[in-house]
Amino acid sequence: MTEKNFTVEQVKAALLAVRDKITPAQLLMLKGHYGCRIASMGKIAAFGGYGENFKTANIQYGGLCGRLAEHLGFTPEGKWSKTFTIATVLHDQPDETGNAKWRMDDVVATALEELGWVTRSTV
Repeated sequence: MTEKNFTVEQVKAALLAVRDKITPAQLLMLKGHYGCRIASMGKIAAFGGYGENFKTANIQYGGLCGRLAEHLGFTPEGKWSKTFTIATVLHDQPDETGNAKWRMDDVVATALEELGWVTRSTV
């Protein structure tokens, strides 16, 4: 599968299948990304305690996303392909340093909420 069309139930099943392999830093990045929904990898790195070291964060977050892709039967393509499993890159909305931002897919956010891994905040 190269097109994203996951259901909430599929994403929940994938998250549960990999939960024992999710590191504390990966979980912090996932929850932080959920909290702001749109973030650059630098910001996601900071959520995981990596400071501005987004290269390490890319490896870590990409590892998590890659495991999810495997469980979803998804074959992402292109640059940043693994993160594309759970988010969409916004090329036209770079952060203040020119880095691309990622918008977490709604289906992933809903799956995290339904699993109780995050709580929907009211703004």
